[in-house]
Amino acid sequence: FIYGLPSPTPDAGNEQGVGPDAVRCVFLRGTGAVFGFTLTDGHTINADAGTGYGGGAYADGSGAVVDCVISNCYAVRGGAASGSKLSVVNSILDGCGTYWKTGKGLYQGTAWGCLFRNMNGYDTYNAKAYNCTIDGYAQGTVTPPNMKCWNSAVYRDGDYVLATNCCRV
Repeated sequence: FIYGLPSPTPDAGNEQGVGPDAVRCVFLRGTGAVFGFTLTDGHTINADAGTGYGGGAYADGSGAVVDCVISNCYAVRGGAASGSKLSVVNSILDGCGTYWKTGKGLYQGTAWGCLFRNMNGYDTYNAKAYNCTIDGYAQGTVTPPNMKCWNSAVYRDGDYVLATNCCRV
């Protein structure tokens, strides 16, 4: 297990623990990767930039999260994970959230063979999903279709999703 920590002094109006002394689970530099861990309770500071993204994992390069469970993590964007070149592979993203509504599971990046569940909001934002099960809302941006999925099952999908060979329920 890799544990993060909510801020003991969260920002006003923020019940998720996002704040100045929060601790994310994993920060991946360059091509860094994490394999087979459970990342839980990760949180970020309240900033609309990389320092506020990815409560479970954030990549500033082409990092990877493989065969992991990411649960109960919170951030400004990308509660579970974030990074424009991040790959999340064969992982479960469960019960994560954001201070804003965007990308409670994955903000940016690409998911391969993952399960998104219990996000209670938009699971992905500006992301790609291949062979995934997204049990919640998938959303792109107001310039569609910035959320793209292929060969995936998308339940309760939202707006601005380009789905190719997907089951949309």
